[in-house]
Amino acid sequence: MKKVNLLILMIFMFISFSCGPGGGGTTTGNPVTVKMEFAAYNNSLARQISNFFIPEAHAALASLKMCFKRVRFKPQESSIGDNVDLELGEIEIKQEGTPLSDVSIPEGLYKRVEFDLAKDCDNTTKDSVTVANDNGTFTSQDTITVKFEGEFRPSDGDLTLFVQNIVDVVKDYQASDGELKNVLEGVSGTF
Repeated sequence: MKKVNLLILMIFMFISFSCGPGGGGTTTGNPVTVKMEFAAYNNSLARQISNFFIPEAHAALASLKMCFKRVRFKPQESSIGDNVDLELGEIEIKQEGTPLSDVSIPEGLYKRVEFDLAKDCDNTTKDSVTVANDNGTFTSQDTITVKFEGEFRPSDGDLTLFVQNIVDVVKDYQASDGELKNVLEGVSGTF
């Protein structure tokens, strides 16, 4: 009788631990819906107070458009990430901030978010990227991966991505700087 009671107790404990808080779900966590957005950025010509007296030559960004195909979330413990196809199409990145999309991703700690920009992302003839600044209008039809680095847990709330580093590079961009793809892939945003 003691063996039966012990067996019943063990089964009860097993069920309690596996079904209680923190039990069940997937190994990477249950999906959490997160609202993504690009933060506002500074488009001023002068970056430092000293520039007031000796101004540096900086172009202003008139327009930045990106054609979004997918987003990839890279977890802290792995180089493999979760791809999420986006149906955003071409989006103009606005100075006051730009809402992107809601995505559902597994809970966990993420170290990087990557966006794949691609020509014809919304089944039209849009370029991957279009930059208009004081130096002219520049486009790329290459597939471009734009990266953002930091630490993020979906359960912490919405994901705000800071594009200031990217804006600083493209507002000064000119054709002699090389391929737009290489310039954009050589800089990272943060979150």
